[in-house]
Amino acid sequence: MLERAAGLEETEGLILRSLGQNAVRNHHFYKAETYYQQALAHSGYRTSRYSTKTKAELANALFRHSRQM
Repeated sequence: MLERAAGLEETEGLILRSLGQNAVRNHHFYKAETYYQQALAHSGYRTSRYSTKTKAELANALFRHSRQM
């Protein structure tokens, strides 16, 4: 899906966010951090209404990852 969304900034961001959410469910917090950061790197996504939720999810993943160490 990510390849098919190439060039669609907001859609790519949403897919990356979904991958991050899946990584959190599987307790792969480092992977989740990476996906959330990649989503927020897309300028079209960064200005979307979903970016605030992604920032909160990134903060949660960072916190949970630090607690895991």
